[in-house]
Amino acid sequence: PHWLKGLPEGGRRDLEPIRKPWRAGGFDLERRRSARDRFRYAMRAFMVIYGLGALLFLFLSAQFASVFGVPPEASHFWVILSVSMMTMLAYVSWQSSLNPGDLRFVRGHLLSKAVSTGGFLMSFFFIQRLPAYLWAAAIDFGVIVIVGALRWRLDALGK
Repeated sequence: PHWLKGLPEGGRRDLEPIRKPWRAGGFDLERRRSARDRFRYAMRAFMVIYGLGALLFLFLSAQFASVFGVPPEASHFWVILSVSMMTMLAYVSWQSSLNPGDLRFVRGHLLSKAVSTGGFLMSFFFIQRLPAYLWAAAIDFGVIVIVGALRWRLDALGK
């Protein structure tokens, strides 16, 4: 910067804390901002994914029912539940992106995915050995890992 011109080289090192006032005690504002931005972008991406998923479940319900082995007479019940859940998750993701410091939405997101992961695994092991149950459990567990890791990183840097 122009205000450092003419100072001896040693003087520049002495002024380092002034040039970068956000660095103190191992805390880095730029890393915190980038972690917050990554969290926000990921939550917005999940919002879009869940919204599209809700539309796909709604309009392609017969195809999904056949993949998951849901009997035709139960598919309308299943569609209503899945569309409402995907819509709720889109809303929770959107709210998380607006306020990354609010843990309520993240906890709801993680709780929903933990319950669905457990439900899919239980369905696979105790009801019917459909590979779709394992795929769904793996996807939902992946969401837990991604959201949890992004949130943990944000917490580690001081929100």
